[in-house]
Amino acid sequence: MLRLILLLSVSSMLIGCGNGFRPINVGVVDPEFEPYVELFLDYANIPSINVDMYFNNQSGNVIGVCKTRGNEKKIEIDGVWWYSASELDREILIFHELGHCVLGQGHRNYTLSDGCRGSVMDEYHIGAYCYEKHYDYYLEELF
Repeated sequence: MLRLILLLSVSSMLIGCGNGFRPINVGVVDPEFEPYVELFLDYANIPSINVDMYFNNQSGNVIGVCKTRGNEKKIEIDGVWWYSASELDREILIFHELGHCVLGQGHRNYTLSDGCRGSVMDEYHIGAYCYEKHYDYYLEELF
C-alpha cells in the first residue's frame, strides 16, 4: 500500500508540474538557445521542433545558418557573435534561422518607409533598433 501511495505521488508530480511540459525538440538544442526556441514555438503555435542547434564558428559575415539534408535539420550559430549580441539580436537570429528550418521560408529583402528592413527573413540581420521599433509587425510578418 505504501508503494502505491509513493508511486501515485511521484506520478502526480511528474504530470502536474509547471506550465505544462512541451518538448522543444527531438534533436539537440544548446541550452543557450532554449528560451528563444520556446518563444518561437509560442508565436508559431507549434508544439515542438526537430532541429539540432549548436555553436559553430562561421566565416565571413555569417552569424548563423540553417542546414538541411532530407529530414535532418541543423542550425549553427557563431559563438563569438552570440556572446557579444543583445537579447533582441539573439532573438532575431534564432527566429530567422528557425524561419528557414521550421517554417520553410526563404529570404525576403525589402525596406520599410523608415529605412528599416522589411522582414526578419531579410538576408541581412535587421538589428535590435528596428526589431524593437516594429516588433509586432515583424512577428505578424514572420508567422
